[in-house]
Amino acid sequence: MENIELSQQTSRKSYATTVQSDQVSFSNTADHLSARNVYKHDEDDMMTANHPPPRLSGESNSSIHMPPDPHGVEHKKTFSQRIKAKIPPLPLIRAIVKASFAVLIALIIAFVDTTRNAIGQGIILVPIGTILHFPIRPLGVQLEATIQGLFGALVGSAWCMLGMYLGNLARDPAIPTPVQPNSSAVLAVFMFIGVFGLTYVRNKFAQANFACIFASMIAAFALTQAAVTPGFQPTIVYTFLIPIALSAGIALAVDVLIWPDDSITKYMSILNVSLKEYNSFFQEHSNAFLSTTTSPEAMTLPSLHARLQNSILKLIDCKREIQREVLFNRLAHDDINSITRLVKTMRMPLHGIGLSLITKAERLDQVKQPYFAAAVADDQSEHKRQFLLGLEELRKVSQELTDTCVMTLGECNERLMKFSGKPRSMMSTILWPFPRIFIRDYYKSNKQQQEQQHTRIQSLSERLDQVIYKYEMESKKTSHIFIEPGADKFEARFNGLLQIIYLFQYNLMEHALQLRSLVACVESIEATRTRRRLWLPHLKLRKWFRSLSVSANFGGPVGTTTSSPETGGTGGGGGGGNDLTLSQTMTRPDNLERDDDMELVCRRNRQGKAYPRDPDVNPPETAFENFFYQVHHIVNWAKSVDAVFAFKTSAGFTLLSLPAFLASSATWFFAWRGQWATITLMLWMFPMAGMFFFTVILRVLGTVLGGVAGIVVWEITRGNPYGLSVLMFFVMMPLYYVFFTSQIMNIVAIMTQITLILVVIMEYTYVVSGAPTFDSVEIVAGKRMLLVIIGVAAAAILAVFPKAVTGRVELRKRISRTIHDLSKLYGILVGDILATKGTDAEPTPGQRKAFRKLALGIRRQIADEQTYLKITKLEPPLRGKFPVEEYTKLVEKVDNMADLLQGMAFASRSIDKAWKRKLVRVIEEERMEYASLTCCGCIDAF
Repeated sequence: MENIELSQQTSRKSYATTVQSDQVSFSNTADHLSARNVYKHDEDDMMTANHPPPRLSGESNSSIHMPPDPHGVEHKKTFSQRIKAKIPPLPLIRAIVKASFAVLIALIIAFVDTTRNAIGQGIILVPIGTILHFPIRPLGVQLEATIQGLFGALVGSAWCMLGMYLGNLARDPAIPTPVQPNSSAVLAVFMFIGVFGLTYVRNKFAQANFACIFASMIAAFALTQAAVTPGFQPTIVYTFLIPIALSAGIALAVDVLIWPDDSITKYMSILNVSLKEYNSFFQEHSNAFLSTTTSPEAMTLPSLHARLQNSILKLIDCKREIQREVLFNRLAHDDINSITRLVKTMRMPLHGIGLSLITKAERLDQVKQPYFAAAVADDQSEHKRQFLLGLEELRKVSQELTDTCVMTLGECNERLMKFSGKPRSMMSTILWPFPRIFIRDYYKSNKQQQEQQHTRIQSLSERLDQVIYKYEMESKKTSHIFIEPGADKFEARFNGLLQIIYLFQYNLMEHALQLRSLVACVESIEATRTRRRLWLPHLKLRKWFRSLSVSANFGGPVGTTTSSPETGGTGGGGGGGNDLTLSQTMTRPDNLERDDDMELVCRRNRQGKAYPRDPDVNPPETAFENFFYQVHHIVNWAKSVDAVFAFKTSAGFTLLSLPAFLASSATWFFAWRGQWATITLMLWMFPMAGMFFFTVILRVLGTVLGGVAGIVVWEITRGNPYGLSVLMFFVMMPLYYVFFTSQIMNIVAIMTQITLILVVIMEYTYVVSGAPTFDSVEIVAGKRMLLVIIGVAAAAILAVFPKAVTGRVELRKRISRTIHDLSKLYGILVGDILATKGTDAEPTPGQRKAFRKLALGIRRQIADEQTYLKITKLEPPLRGKFPVEEYTKLVEKVDNMADLLQGMAFASRSIDKAWKRKLVRVIEEERMEYASLTCCGCIDAF
């Protein structure tokens, strides 16, 4: 069930502190971003609170690279150490027990006669829905998912009731058989339209994924059941609506009452990882640059992107989760926004420092000729000597600032982690909730401790200011500069290697200034947020409905534009060390042009209304032309990937349900529970053919294992409900362990869980029903497997015909879109420089925010393209092999261009306006020369 079990793929890695390459990202929902691997961030919190991060002051062991064993021999672990290493960590055990306990409650409800008889045949949806709700997420995310799921179920129920009512009106009362052509046709049409709308909404809005899944389940059961039920019976809908609502309540109750978690704890864990990585990156690269001996293998541009970008998008997505959550914390939503904004800004000077180190290693190995004159034989060695002398001078004035920045950032990180809450120990986990009720408030400390902490960070702030001032004074005494202040002439020949020193100086100073802003933010938070209180979200409703993440499995037509970065989420790049979970935060192509693009490439009719440029026709002017213009738009929409995919899914869903609407086949359809084949089709359908065929074998394997496990569990307990409950609880634990820890086998784990529950509960229902004859557990398991295979086969056929959407084509489209957005980014940058001519106006805050959003959107697109690179490896080469190496290099170069453009924009803020005007003069001269050459060429052509 692709969009069920795989939609949690990102959630499993959302708390990871290391970057792992996954085979593909499958998630369609950002509201489930935190459903998996809760234990990882809990473990980080525990390490942070119990063992605060060390203050990095220059020691080489702060680097993320582990030093080699001095003896060159790996120490052999003892037997007890090996056994201890096999035991899962405590946070993982909590997550497994918590999820298994929720399933246990749902199974008990299904096995108790009172609840089973009260709910009816829809009782099987209680444990299935509990699994799909994943009761291990932060409270705000879980509550939001519960509300969305219930809303979708209510909408689906209302639609089914309307179809059942109209279907009953179409029946002939004189015919006693309820299955009639007219009523079946009405119900089938309602099923087709409903599934089409649900699929289309699920594709366009990632947050509606699970809501649409539950609505489709109700449609599959209610509309087919209404075909064989005389009269209008709303209780049919209630039979399937109640268990879905009950499963949502079980998941929410378990999530709230047993070891609850919140989004801010997850955010602080990722922030902890980000700041530690920033600090180690800054220290090792600064020390390496200031050293006269640098290894050229120290860093490459792809690895530079990977180290600095791994957790940024995840941090942003966690911040967006917090914006939707009611907080009971010292930190408010605005505080989280401020911290995130500062962390994002700190990335650019760090990138410049890494770029300085890379350039230094390359240029020292192969010194090139001077830029503005022909080289003399001795110039290279002379320039290198000047560079080394300048580097020695820089080291003397920069080392103190570097060490102070490292120590200050480590202290800020330690102070911020105080807001993350106290981690749970073994004792508090076992005796929950009593120790955490009576324990002293972790957030509070006595007045003396608060004063000591405030004094310590205030002294750090003062020291940082003093070191920055000292560095500024010493930097003005540099032995060589290119241009004197106010001068109009360059040197005839200057040392290009010295530019590397100036690049490092600028970014070192900017990093220190950004760090000073972070210190000020921490001081303000500690001074104003002295106690916990309730913070209500103030997110606008329009923004709340925007998607947090979408799946890279959905493509888009050529020439479409991406949505706003605010609408694109998660969720995780791929190769080269980039975190694949970033693909969950990608942007999605939209069929409608954005407003800013419309203004750039529009044409207006006589009434002044803007229309996209069309090379074939002018904008419509008459009512007749406007009518056919709208028809043209509808036809283009019908050809889009989302519309075609929704049409194929609804058509296959209705065709598989067709036996329920025919009198000759309705009996065996319900005897076989054929609705599960249609649900399988609905949940496994997605446009990307490569990913579909890759996961088919895993889904089928999980189904087979679930059927076999159901037979074994039933034979062990012989149908005893107490034995079934206890044994199922323990069987769920290793399955959840695989689900949390395996990159690939999680698909198998969740399919095994669902099939196991189906087999056990269906067989138990048959046994307690009192029927004289019923299917054995082996036959029930065989039917379930066959229905799954039927659904898989139908989904495979629809995925290929009439035309499969391939990852390699979508990759090419996305790269094209990214390059288009890079050109816009460059145009904005150059336009800002050109705007300085004749005016001293600064960019407005709105313009700066728009630039940041566009840059963030490009980062998400690149992460999306990394996912498509992974998907292309899963597609069979039918017409020829895909040049994946060339496209990998292309994506890396686009990534480099994006980083360089952001660095240029970051640096342009500090350029003096007089120098900007000189740049404008040079640009205008080049433009005049280009225009004159173009005119001469046109004249010669004529």
